[in-house]
Amino acid sequence: MTLPRRPPFQTRISHFELPQEGCALPFAIGGATQHNLTAVTECQNSQDSSSIIIKPKAIVAVVTDGCTGTHERLAASTRSANEVGAKLLSYAVSTLALKLAITHTRLSPDRFVLKLSDLVGRRLLRTIRTFAGPDLTSQRIFAFDFLMSTILGLVVTDKRFIVFHSGDGLASINGTLFDLESQAGTYLTNDLFSRVNAEADRPSIKLLSAGPTSTLNSIFLATDGLSRLISEYRDEFTQFANASPSPRQVRNGVDFLLQDFRSRLAWNPAVEPRLDDDATFVLLRRTSAEAASHDQDH
Repeated sequence: MTLPRRPPFQTRISHFELPQEGCALPFAIGGATQHNLTAVTECQNSQDSSSIIIKPKAIVAVVTDGCTGTHERLAASTRSANEVGAKLLSYAVSTLALKLAITHTRLSPDRFVLKLSDLVGRRLLRTIRTFAGPDLTSQRIFAFDFLMSTILGLVVTDKRFIVFHSGDGLASINGTLFDLESQAGTYLTNDLFSRVNAEADRPSIKLLSAGPTSTLNSIFLATDGLSRLISEYRDEFTQFANASPSPRQVRNGVDFLLQDFRSRLAWNPAVEPRLDDDATFVLLRRTSAEAASHDQDH
């Protein structure tokens, strides 16, 4: 198989909801993904997923990255199917986060994330018990093979924004980069067993940042497959992530940013993009001419 010299990236959003009424927020959001080209030759599925939901007064997005490993009992004979968990979690987290954003507007960011973590955890436990039955060992094997995934998400309303995560990845908020490499291996599903058995009151999904929407210019969320590209070409990344999108590429809250991303980073002659993992991102940018101030709560 002849592989392309440069990763093409494509717009592949696993779950995409658009508003019939239009989006009233002064933001647009888009994303792209690239399957690890080495994994393609080995007939492996991409283990990344993403979800974008745009409503008249709310935007929610989630990127997820399924764990490469599986349960020790299966490791010698199979590769993990955690792309299943990545897709399920991108859908479940985004839809539940949207519901909370609409129905629980008075929750503090910390309580919002705690409530979201609880709701997602309950859904995962029901899924595990439905497919694996009551035996704890069978539940662990199923969860480790199908449901291990990182989570990075954002919620933006007309009043505030919240950014949260479980596990590693990359986030850039108003140009400030957060590298979550130290959180590698801390999967929400892995936490479920210790939380349930010990009845520990601690969220598996954690708050990363929050503040008034008036202070927000941009949020970039990505799986760790983009870490190398961003660290080696920080200036090019910053110019891309912080630039206001052209009005020609924005429609109904959607930023059709693929060509912009390719020209600034993926296909830029000055850039040599080397990816050793699946790479997926979403980017929300302010569309109005007036930039926001930067007084974040976290």
